[in-house]
Amino acid sequence: MSRYNMIPYPDKRHIRAQSLTAAIMQEINQFLPDDARRDVVRAVEKLLWREGVEVLTDYDRETLGLPRRNNDGWTEEELRIFDLQRQELMLKPFGGIGQVFPDINHGSASKG
Repeated sequence: MSRYNMIPYPDKRHIRAQSLTAAIMQEINQFLPDDARRDVVRAVEKLLWREGVEVLTDYDRETLGLPRRNNDGWTEEELRIFDLQRQELMLKPFGGIGQVFPDINHGSASKG
């Protein structure tokens, strides 16, 4: 075994769970009795770690080059896709969106 495989790297899932737990506890500590805080911290951290909860902030999205989300949590591209799917369902009884609006190109590069 290489000595490089033996370097203990921190569990990133655990670090994220601790970070989120700290943020949550900072807000709710005032509402908890002193003797319950430790149990609540452990329960919240265990839940966040087990479920792999991660928060991607608007700043994180911007840093990663991801599109912004609106106040409902959707990107413009997601809204466009949902709208097309909704239109397809509404027009299905008429043969689908391609039959009613033949000029709509569903992402294919083929042109006649």
